[in-house]
Amino acid sequence: LDEIEMVRLAPVDVDDFLLLLRSFHEERGQSPALRRLSFCLIGVTTPNDLIKNKSVTPFNVSKPIRVDDFTRAECDALAPGLESLDASAPALLDAVYAWTSGHPYMTMRACFELARRKKATRGAEQAAVDEVVRELFLDRPLEDTNLNYAARRFEDTKFERDGARLADKLQLYRTVLARKDDGSTARDAFE
Repeated sequence: LDEIEMVRLAPVDVDDFLLLLRSFHEERGQSPALRRLSFCLIGVTTPNDLIKNKSVTPFNVSKPIRVDDFTRAECDALAPGLESLDASAPALLDAVYAWTSGHPYMTMRACFELARRKKATRGAEQAAVDEVVRELFLDRPLEDTNLNYAARRFEDTKFERDGARLADKLQLYRTVLARKDDGSTARDAFE
């Protein structure tokens, strides 16, 4: 079930939905048909963040799989896709990483666009990456489906964690903006 956090917007009781999934899991011991059934909840939240009444509906039958930011070394796996360019793949990846801090979507999207355009040249890798990042993520960020979704989530109170405050969001936004011009990486804004 992709974008599981969207279940909050559905006209169903989220607790009942997760309780139903839990009951399928618990019945696996008695039903051979259910033993073949597994659910994968994909999204930017955890089942426990979805549950309204945690004392009645614990969802402790899941295993989380985190997708962390890529390290710079992990970005090297993308080098083969950049090797057809008349540029240094490591230099391109260094420049991409400086912009994205290894954010999986942004890193892969920038590399894909560099490979698609085939305009990067040796010695001008940073300029090529700057242009791609500016066009993809900065000039018209809300045209990118993923960034648009993130922006909507940032604004929509239905997705707030307990205790999240508008002031905290504004401080984070202010921090990110302040770091934009001082050479810090995106990751620095969150540490």
